[in-house]
Amino acid sequence: MRLRIRITGHVQGVGFRYFVENLAHKHTIVGFVKNNHDGALEIDAEGMQTDVTNFLEEIKHGPEFARIDKCETIVEKELANYIAFSIE
Repeated sequence: MRLRIRITGHVQGVGFRYFVENLAHKHTIVGFVKNNHDGALEIDAEGMQTDVTNFLEEIKHGPEFARIDKCETIVEKELANYIAFSIE
């Protein structure tokens, strides 16, 4: 399963990308996380459906100093076949 996630709020400068990277390793997720110029955080996550679902649920809590206003998700029909998870 491949899921694109866009998170808005106070999500930059609070360690959110590293938080996501740790969760990706915990849930065996491949893909990437990056900060967008508009202040949002973008995640492209690929893995087994149960792992991706659990990964998403933990992301919604965010790191301690973050504030999530909105979490949008899109299920992609095609896999990107990532090899690892990275911070861009």
